[in-house]
Amino acid sequence: MKKLSKGLVFGFLTLALVVGVGAVSANAALTFSALTIASDGALTLTGAVASNADFASTTTTGNLTMGGALTTGTLTLGNAAGTGNVVINGGLTGGANTLFNNSTTSTIAIGSAITSGTISLGNPAAAGLGSIILNSHLRSVQTVAPLTTGSTCTGPTIAATSTDTRGNLGSTSCTASQTLVAVFNRAYTTAPFCTISGSAAGGVTLSTATVAGAFVTATTAAVTITTPAVATTGAAYNYVCVE
Repeated sequence: MKKLSKGLVFGFLTLALVVGVGAVSANAALTFSALTIASDGALTLTGAVASNADFASTTTTGNLTMGGALTTGTLTLGNAAGTGNVVINGGLTGGANTLFNNSTTSTIAIGSAITSGTISLGNPAAAGLGSIILNSHLRSVQTVAPLTTGSTCTGPTIAATSTDTRGNLGSTSCTASQTLVAVFNRAYTTAPFCTISGSAAGGVTLSTATVAGAFVTATTAAVTITTPAVATTGAAYNYVCVE
């Protein structure tokens, strides 16, 4: 009887401990201080939908490293299928915020899966006080080049590497005031501003006077170059469009 009583007491204590730990895990704060976790398994932190998970919320001078030893895996922030925001705050008043500091030869893709959203660099409300600096070349790459549908010049062509941002339009010949059209692969939200210049791509270098006689117009769907009031043979034009 005495052994039975001891067994029951031990069982109740064990049950109480399990229930107690579960209650703390669900409803209270759990703090790790100077803790090292070494394991081959997964560490999963699961919180309620409306709860917060804070890492180094009071740290002011130390370093917080995530994926510091990662060599082949993936470090993911945010849910690819989610609709919320992922916000990364850097220094608010000074200093430098550096991303991909040790990337020297790899490709950095930002918004590679975006189909209808917007990637914003810089603050449009900053009234031009800040600057966006490009320390290398500015490239425009597009899988499918614009089309020449709607051109009235004979034999309209467009360079295979042309994009909605920049390209080269040419033709076999154009009579006075005919057109070369580049139909954008993806329409702009608002009509872009476009500029043109003469090109030797078609085998003919246009004179300054001839280039001055041509002009460009653009809609959200296409850029149109109207040729000068003189006939041209084999002439080509470069265009650059910015929304």
